[in-house]
Amino acid sequence: MKLLVDEDTKAEILLSRLRAAGHDVVTTHDLGKDSASDPEIFGLAQDLGRLLLTQNIEDYLELHERSGKSGHHGILAIHKSGDPVKDMSYKDIVQAIANIEASGINPANGLHTLNAWNWAPGATKAQR
Repeated sequence: MKLLVDEDTKAEILLSRLRAAGHDVVTTHDLGKDSASDPEIFGLAQDLGRLLLTQNIEDYLELHERSGKSGHHGILAIHKSGDPVKDMSYKDIVQAIANIEASGINPANGLHTLNAWNWAPGATKAQR
């Protein structure tokens, strides 16, 4: 997948794991846009033809809803609760993206919470 990784999600370990999994990853830092507004980052993702990976669900949910008929390339959102037992590890994030890819769905025009896609490889529906 072609990903634009938001400023709040750019841990080097995560970026390394995403790249090792075969994803084409660009960060807001790479583009000199770490201090850009959320609408600017959202627009940049569209201009670059990339899915946006972020932990900022609320602001991007609003942008997703406002995009309406014009659509967008997709948003992959990571919900953080502050509870280390519930929060996703970097490995979990990469696996959730792999699960989306394996599902065959087109992530365009959607806001996909990765936490809902977090299951082990080969897990049956009953195990999810």
